[in-house]
Amino acid sequence: MDTAGLGGNFTDEASAVLSNSDWFSLLFANPCLRYYKIEVTRKGQDLYEVVGQSIYVKTRYCYEYVYYADAILEIDSSSGYTIGEIIFVDEGGSKCDVEKLLR
Repeated sequence: MDTAGLGGNFTDEASAVLSNSDWFSLLFANPCLRYYKIEVTRKGQDLYEVVGQSIYVKTRYCYEYVYYADAILEIDSSSGYTIGEIIFVDEGGSKCDVEKLLR
């Protein structure tokens, strides 16, 4: 995957497959890691499941109909109206705002 122009570098920790317990805590435990390579499947209106994890991404006004699609999760805040963006790599880089992460 070409990550040029995304404003950050992926580290081994960010792109590695993590266990359910480690994955969620890593999101906010390490402020240096802002980008996470994930695979997602749409489960409903504004709801995407991170494949292989017990984590869901709640979006705002997102209409990407994806199934096992590569995506980049950018987290730039732990609270607020949005906490970041999800970038759908397989869909030409389209972006949606992330409202929150759910377990």
